[in-house]
Amino acid sequence: MFGPKTALAIILLAATAVWSEVSPDQTCGVAKAGNNKGYTCPIEIKCCGGSGYCGASDAHCLTTVGCQDKYSNVTGSCTKPIDGVSISPDGTCGFAGVGKHGYKCPSEHSQCCSVAYVISSLTFSPLCLLVSRVEESQSIC
Repeated sequence: MFGPKTALAIILLAATAVWSEVSPDQTCGVAKAGNNKGYTCPIEIKCCGGSGYCGASDAHCLTTVGCQDKYSNVTGSCTKPIDGVSISPDGTCGFAGVGKHGYKCPSEHSQCCSVAYVISSLTFSPLCLLVSRVEESQSIC
């Protein structure tokens, strides 16, 4: 029916119709800095974050922060947070109070100040205990 060159031309044409223009300035998608331009992130930068900027950190690639999969360089780049593994992009952690996604704190030197987390990890920092006494519903780094 079609020769190999015709089939290849059809595949390439279909592929370019699906892909967006590659970002010249690391802005992407349609939200915020993306400004409805619809740019896709360059191949070396994995995700189009909810902020409209390309990046590879959890702050860009988590679905909970608005990762724009359609404008990331590989479909499926945007992921759900992994409990205790995904780094907090917003200063919240754990699941108690404001902690809703099970994030861990960004620094190994900071800890999640959540009553539930403190009890389960047996980590008692004076700062964390002070915060826990003041606001037992908080889960902050």
